[in-house]
Formats: sequence, structure tokens, C-alpha cells
Amino acid sequence: MFERCAADGADLVSLHHQDAVRYLFCPSCSMAVLVLGGNRLRYRYRKGDLFLLDPDDDRALPHLDPFRDAIARFVRTGQSFEPFCSRDGGRVPILAEAERVKLVWCASCRLGTAYVARLGYGWTVAGTFGLEEDGSKYSVRDYRGPDDMYALIESAVTGLPKPA
Repeated sequence: MFERCAADGADLVSLHHQDAVRYLFCPSCSMAVLVLGGNRLRYRYRKGDLFLLDPDDDRALPHLDPFRDAIARFVRTGQSFEPFCSRDGGRVPILAEAERVKLVWCASCRLGTAYVARLGYGWTVAGTFGLEEDGSKYSVRDYRGPDDMYALIESAVTGLPKPA
């Protein structure tokens, strides 16, 4: 769910996630990763084009134009906020939002996703949250966002109304 760039260790931005296909991009070094099931194909994004760094896979062909377009859109405008479940990729409703934080909840997975707005990245997944075992309140489960945002995320999650 939370991935780092193999080239420079920076966070990868997820530009597309549906079924077993994912488009990942590193804004700091322009590494692009196309995930097709268990295969990961690395590209370098330069001047609007993708340059393959790994052995070719014919299954990548139908994804190259949409992947290139998604990166170009991200480079132009940053990551817009489109709430999705970090586990199954489905669209989900917003539970709460503040200036730089949005919390969404996937009822089918019973998992929440915390998003933060980051300079150069736009909205990115910072962590997940869920209900305590007794169902009394929400708590942060897995946090890998910026260190300076943890307290804000934790406060937002624990401040959510008690589940009905």
C-alpha cells in the first residue's frame, strides 16, 4: 500500500489502481512503475515520454498511453483528490476533512484511509485506520505519512464520532 521509490527512497504516488493494474510515479526522480499483477515494469518519465528500464512485457502496451497521460496530468496539476479505499481501490465516502487532511471509510473492507495534502505531491495516502476491537472508537493502524502530520491524523481519527 505504501511504497517507496527504489531509485531514491521517496514516496511513490498512486495515479491509478484498479484490479491488478497500478500506475505509480515518483515526483522527485521521475521514476514510473507499471504494476501488472505480480510484474513491475520500471520506466523513466522525461519530456512527456516513458523510457523502459526493464525487460519489455507485451501486456504493458495498452496501458502506456493512459499511464503517460496520468503522469502528465499529475506533473501539470498535482494529485487531485479522488477518494478510494487503499485496500480494494473502490470509491468511498469522506468521513471528515480539515485543511490538509481527509479521512475516508470503506464499509466493505471496514478500513479507513487517511489522506494528506503535500507540496509537490497533492493528496496522498498517509495511513489507514480502523475500529478498535470493542467497536468503541477509531484508531490509526498503519501510518507512513510525513512525521509532522502524524499528530494531526491521530487527532482527526480519534475525534471521529463513535460508530453507531
